[in-house]
Amino acid sequence: MQSLSCLICSAPDPLILDERSRVPIAQNLMYRSATAAQNCPTGALKIVRCMSCGFAWNAAFDLALLTYDEDYENNQSFSPAFERHLEQVATVIKDRVGHASDLNVVEIGCGQGYFLHRLQDLLGDRIGQLIGFDPAYRSDSVIPSGARVEQAYFNLESSHRVGANADVLVTRHTIEHIDDPMAFLRSIRAVAKEGCPIFVETPTIQWILDGAVAHDLYYEHCSIFDAECLRLALETAGFVVQDVQHVLDGQYLLATAYAGNPTPQHRATPVQNSGYPERRAEYVAHWADRIEKDGKDGERVALWGGASKGVTLALLLGEHAKAIDAAIDINPARSESFMAMSGIPVILPDKARQSGITKAYVMNPAYFAEIQDSCTDAEWPLKLVPVK
Repeated sequence: MQSLSCLICSAPDPLILDERSRVPIAQNLMYRSATAAQNCPTGALKIVRCMSCGFAWNAAFDLALLTYDEDYENNQSFSPAFERHLEQVATVIKDRVGHASDLNVVEIGCGQGYFLHRLQDLLGDRIGQLIGFDPAYRSDSVIPSGARVEQAYFNLESSHRVGANADVLVTRHTIEHIDDPMAFLRSIRAVAKEGCPIFVETPTIQWILDGAVAHDLYYEHCSIFDAECLRLALETAGFVVQDVQHVLDGQYLLATAYAGNPTPQHRATPVQNSGYPERRAEYVAHWADRIEKDGKDGERVALWGGASKGVTLALLLGEHAKAIDAAIDINPARSESFMAMSGIPVILPDKARQSGITKAYVMNPAYFAEIQDSCTDAEWPLKLVPVK
């Protein structure tokens, strides 16, 4: 079980934001039968927030329950909007790295190596070594020529696999899965040359609190930051922070820093009590009522998004989720799988159209315009509703 003292600043008595007794331990694991999905491994969720530094974490998290393996699939690169986001991240990296050569470039949490290709394209022959770390890496995944991936968690025990100290460090959508974020950041600092730039991308708790977006809280996201808290964590670990910006319509943070000797500064603005628990109940009730009404009105309803957000909303809806026929997902790897616990089938858009789906709730509003355009291009009069 996680501590009830803050993992960043050690302050006691955090505010409880959300509690659920049974949730999937991993939203992005693929299940090939409804029975397997309904019987998936589960754990408890207890999201608390430090009222001193702003850090939020799952105090019920148990690392022993969670295993990342080859059935874990979280590739979002099939989306043009997400591709534009990745281009924004790549531009930030290119602007900050400078013109050095023979660079030892390390990506921690590289998945199937998709962003390794971007780093290769970005830095080209200036790369001396390109290495990724990810326990869910599949050996048949295609990575850049000359690169290598360590199928392992990155920590002090595995950090020697980097070889020479790093010149460039990238970690995207990884720190939120780490139950001891300070140990993680310090292990990264241990392999960074002085002045080595680091780029950290992670979801922000602020997006969730501002919109009471209950379906963005997951078991495996056991460490969630706002901008000021992420700055403090990086400074405490030995990185000088240049900036922390909000990206992908405010859903993520992108921090740019470099290895140095900073003086950690506590947050400049007080942590606010957002009233999230009450607003969360209203949010869930609103979407439950809408989806139940659709079912009664004869709509064939789908969620557009068969991974984390869709998995969680389907569970929050409880009995109302019976009105959902399927989840639509453009990632072909997820096609013909089933969502954790609910067992709702995940299908490609073409199959959704063929099966008579008439209305879809778009789980990530950042993708709404491109989904709308794709339906228009296909002359598919699908009714679309952004969930926000």
